Amino acid sequence: MRAFSPAYSQEALDALVAASGSARRHARAVIAQLCRYPDRMGDAQLPQADQRDLRIRTDDHLVVSYWVDDAVREVRIVTIEWTG
Repeated sequence: MRAFSPAYSQEALDALVAASGSARRHARAVIAQLCRYPDRMGDAQLPQADQRDLRIRTDDHLVVSYWVDDAVREVRIVTIEWTG
């Protein structure tokens, strides 16, 4: 199965570009894993008004919100945040 491609919102892209090198590498590794396994459920889900579930993935101090667009084989990255 071919991996999905990431598609970033402007907010997520800005956060990724502003991050330190190690934080950026960590985020990119987590996003690459989401693209390889798009059917994996997130650590949490938030229903949205457009009837799409926004998935939340946490890893160490990283929180990524995203949704999977099966039609175009993309993982839509909505936000990238670091805690702590």
